[in-house]
Amino acid sequence: MTSSTAAPHPLRSTVRRHPLISFFVFTFLYSWGVRVPTIFLPQWPAAISFTAMFGPAFAAMLVLLLSGEQKQAAHLFRSLFQWRAAPQWYAAALLLPPALIAAPLLINRLVWPTTSQAASAPALLPVAGLVLVNFAYLILLVWGEEIGWRGFALPRLQARMSPLAASALLGVLWGVWHLPSFWIPGSTQAFIPIPVYLLYILGHTFLYSWIYNGARGSLLLVCLHHAATNAFTVALAAFPAFAALIARPATLLLGVALAVGAVIFFTRATLLAERTREAQQI
Repeated sequence: MTSSTAAPHPLRSTVRRHPLISFFVFTFLYSWGVRVPTIFLPQWPAAISFTAMFGPAFAAMLVLLLSGEQKQAAHLFRSLFQWRAAPQWYAAALLLPPALIAAPLLINRLVWPTTSQAASAPALLPVAGLVLVNFAYLILLVWGEEIGWRGFALPRLQARMSPLAASALLGVLWGVWHLPSFWIPGSTQAFIPIPVYLLYILGHTFLYSWIYNGARGSLLLVCLHHAATNAFTVALAAFPAFAALIARPATLLLGVALAVGAVIFFTRATLLAERTREAQQI
């Protein structure tokens, strides 16, 4: 007698059994697949390479659709507009990025005073304009990463391990995901030493998790933080003072480490113990 129920497709079956692993595999396959050719093929279309930043979102949607979790996919998109959060989380999302860059710039200028142009301070008015332009541009794009990293992966990792361990694992994978960009001239990562960038993004991952958990899974707050971080970095990248900071990155990394330490020490309930509603439902 033939069963009326067809056997699930092997890909669907694998994705349902291993959604997290499937997400990371799909993310790297797509993002590296459209990004790596840029390194070796000068004629590779920039528009195709650009879509690499949407790899995490594409992967998250693919896993959810293959798993038959359309409601979860809709929930992810709704969280991009989840604006109800306490004011302190908006402050953390928007003010941490300039503080983590401005403080090391100031410290380097005080500790290593020099009359050379390399340490000259950037003009505030041009920086403010560049930040606003880049922020407006980036807030429309960073969701391509955050739907995957924080919207899909983080709550599922936190359902299986502590938020601290989940953030550490996610930070390593997020950093490695950026590796092809280091060999692409003109990219944000091209002028930053790889170890510095990987350590910097690993530290930042804990801060992203802190904001995500504290804002009850709001991807909007995470996107604001991501856009603000990138906007300040891109705006300052053209100034000599930023080049001097990258040349002496110890204060930059120390600033992130101190911020992470403060978050862990003073807000343990948010980063180390609390589970978001999404994690509880998985």
